[in-house]
Amino acid sequence: ITHQRNLLNHFLDQESKFKNWERLEFVDDGFSGTSLNRPAFKRMIADVKAGTIRYIIVKDLSRFGRDYIETGKYLQRIFPAMGVRFISVNDHYDSLTADTNETHLVMPIKSLINDSYCRDISTKVRSTQKAKRQKGEFIGAFAPYGYRKDDEQRNKLVVDETVRPIIEKIFTLKLEGYSSNAIANFLNQAGIATPLQRKKACQERIKG
Repeated sequence: ITHQRNLLNHFLDQESKFKNWERLEFVDDGFSGTSLNRPAFKRMIADVKAGTIRYIIVKDLSRFGRDYIETGKYLQRIFPAMGVRFISVNDHYDSLTADTNETHLVMPIKSLINDSYCRDISTKVRSTQKAKRQKGEFIGAFAPYGYRKDDEQRNKLVVDETVRPIIEKIFTLKLEGYSSNAIANFLNQAGIATPLQRKKACQERIKG
């Protein structure tokens, strides 16, 4: 995000027309570009429909969206109809000066490549994760309560000896007929840290 922001601000600073214009920033950090159903994107489109935005500038087309059908609809139909100028800096595309070939052939092909690339990466990631699971490797970001990641093999879980007695107590209470709520109340009254508290405490120790 920082790199994109710097690149776009540099571009705007080089264009005298944009120097003193108000710059609205829409960031969907953490959201996949394969979907246009993103919070900041929807706010931007709402502003476009309200008439407060007449220029949209992105680092490249993939930063706008990777769904080539929806992206093409905006570039070829919606933005032109609403008088919005679309600029993709790294693609050297400006809807104001672009010819029909660029808008209806070059950009759709780039968008299709972005879409296909994402699908290919997604397939490869799922395939890799499946292979790891079949080998018995743990692929989660955090070990479940009662376990920790092995110091030597990060995809291997080992018993967390510090909470082993708590886990054993939970199973004992369950076998004795205690309900889940009753077990939770017992642990709370005993001052046992919750799984979330335990997770945060472990992260703090790692950071330290």
